[in-house]
Amino acid sequence: MLSKPTPKHSHISDAIAEESCHPFNNPEKYTSKNQEVLQAFIRSCEHLFILRPITYHEDQQRIMYTVNNMKGNPKKVWSQLETSSEADMSWAAFKTFLNDQHHPEHLWTLSAYHKWHQAQQGVTQSVNSFVTYLDKIEGMIDVTPDVFQSHFLIDSLRPELKSKVLEKVPNMTNRASIIQATITVEVSLQMSTQQD
Repeated sequence: MLSKPTPKHSHISDAIAEESCHPFNNPEKYTSKNQEVLQAFIRSCEHLFILRPITYHEDQQRIMYTVNNMKGNPKKVWSQLETSSEADMSWAAFKTFLNDQHHPEHLWTLSAYHKWHQAQQGVTQSVNSFVTYLDKIEGMIDVTPDVFQSHFLIDSLRPELKSKVLEKVPNMTNRASIIQATITVEVSLQMSTQQD
């Protein structure tokens, strides 16, 4: 008589329990002191991943463990990046992210990207002023393609401008045309408020 097969998940649970028997001290919390400290921190994390290959077999598990052992600026910068779509990355890409934190130009680019991502047209800000602001930020970062910039511009406009521009030209992808249409709508709205 054949024995009943053991559910696969119990083998995994047993293997994880066996892995946890290997003693390991968590690394000292990483605070971005210098490149040498970073490399020691990464080696320590990767040592654990070797000791516990089942527990940390996926990149997201490795990244989560590593982030939980960071504090200060590295964790803050990661938190900002994590809210964007770039947060879904491989372990290799995450290590590159950590290494890049020691390059001042990278910090400047991350700050510019964060400003661009948070940009919204001010209540009294003109379209020309807002577009100039976006152009300045987009000059510091690589924002491609133009269609993406166009959609971002429309989404960042004040609600009353956005709705009128979308009514006027719903499928517009050319950024220059969007800017021109938005300026036209802005002038029209200004003239109508002056007449009231």
